[in-house]
This record gives sequence, C-alpha cells and structure tokens, in this order.
Amino acid sequence: MKNVASLQYGVMFKKAFCDPEIFTAFVRDFLGIEFEVDHVETEKSFNPVIGNVAVKFDLYAEDTKHRIIVDIQHERYPDHYHRFLHYQCAALLEQVATSHDYRPPCKSLRWWS
Repeated sequence: MKNVASLQYGVMFKKAFCDPEIFTAFVRDFLGIEFEVDHVETEKSFNPVIGNVAVKFDLYAEDTKHRIIVDIQHERYPDHYHRFLHYQCAALLEQVATSHDYRPPCKSLRWWS
C-alpha cells in the first residue's frame, strides 16, 4: 500500500499542483476551460508591491495564448471575498503597462479550495 500525503498541508498542496500537466488538468476538470502553461509559480508576488498590501498567490499560472490567469489559494480565510478582490485587482493592475491603454490583456479566474 502506498503512503499518500494529505493536500491539507500547504507544502504538499503546492507540490502536487505546481506540475503544469496536473495544474492544467485540474483547471480543465473544474472550470471546463482549455488552459496551456509552461510553468506554475508558487508564492507568486509582484515587485514592486501594488497597493498597500503585498499579494502572494499560493499557485499562479498564466496562459498567454488564451489570455487567462488562474490562481488557486490553499486556505480559505474569513475575509476570502475581500482578499480575492484585492488579489485579482492587483493582478489586473500589474498587466496595465501604460496610461495609453488601461485594458488588461488577460481575464482572471479563481477557484476556492
């Protein structure tokens, strides 16, 4: 019998889903969209920080072909909606390169565990 580590622990959760093949299959199964990525980032943050609170995504992947960002957070906090809104706004703001065009080139999706 094989020993299996619980995804309840953040380290194991990130290790399991940081593989692009597993991550894209997970996105396809749960969200029903095709998603192509070369790599999945863990502990993704923006430098310089956008706004007053630093954003740190547990798992973050961007499909530049289909213009989709998927973020998976391991824990659900009491302020999950406001945290979600802040993280997504920061991800959108990070995409705006100049004041000549405020339309970000991606759409963001989030799935709560």
